[in-house]
Amino acid sequence: MSFDDRPVNQRAELDRAFRALREGFHYAERRVKNERLRRICREMIEMSYEAYVAGDAKLGTHIFQECEGLIWPSRQLRIKHAVEAERRAFGDVRHFANVKISPYPYEGGEGDLGPIQKELLEYARTVCESRLSEVEGFMLVWVMKVDRTIVDVRLRSQKKAREFIREGASSGQFIGAASAQLLPGGGLLVYDLEEPGKPFISARYLRRGDLFEAPRFHLEDPVTFPNGGVD
Repeated sequence: MSFDDRPVNQRAELDRAFRALREGFHYAERRVKNERLRRICREMIEMSYEAYVAGDAKLGTHIFQECEGLIWPSRQLRIKHAVEAERRAFGDVRHFANVKISPYPYEGGEGDLGPIQKELLEYARTVCESRLSEVEGFMLVWVMKVDRTIVDVRLRSQKKAREFIREGASSGQFIGAASAQLLPGGGLLVYDLEEPGKPFISARYLRRGDLFEAPRFHLEDPVTFPNGGVD
């Protein structure tokens, strides 16, 4: 199950693509054992189609990708549009009744970054420049202290690093956090950026040949700094 997320300009081509998708969907939905969830997935395909018809290719793509994640857990995104799909399909919400929908869109832009996130991103990019040829990838973590200095977090596991950052944030020692991860193979570079009073932002750079494309900024609910802001 795959789909080209480039905007479709011709209605006939759009209709053809979704007709083929609907006709072949029964092969994919065999992976979904829950009958109600199957119906939700089908409704999400219709929602994706409607978004494309309305000219909103980004929304159509995100709905479709969320649907894919319900079928293939390795591709799972946070639950958002599936709640509305269930309501449309059944008139109520049971399967996703306990889901709290994030107020943030899947994607934003550079303008969504706070000043601390911008500073951390610039610092992280400078540090990572010399390491982009590492085939096995890498993972780096930093925090920003109250005096605006940025320091490395060198702990054995991501779990311990996260605990360390949470403790420092809670005690007021840290006012920002960031990580950089080059996935094995070097095809995707991800910067995760955190700042009080701002959404968790993941800036993702996809490599095409020798160059990285312009980043996509994914917005999530705050993680380390869920409350308050910086004076």
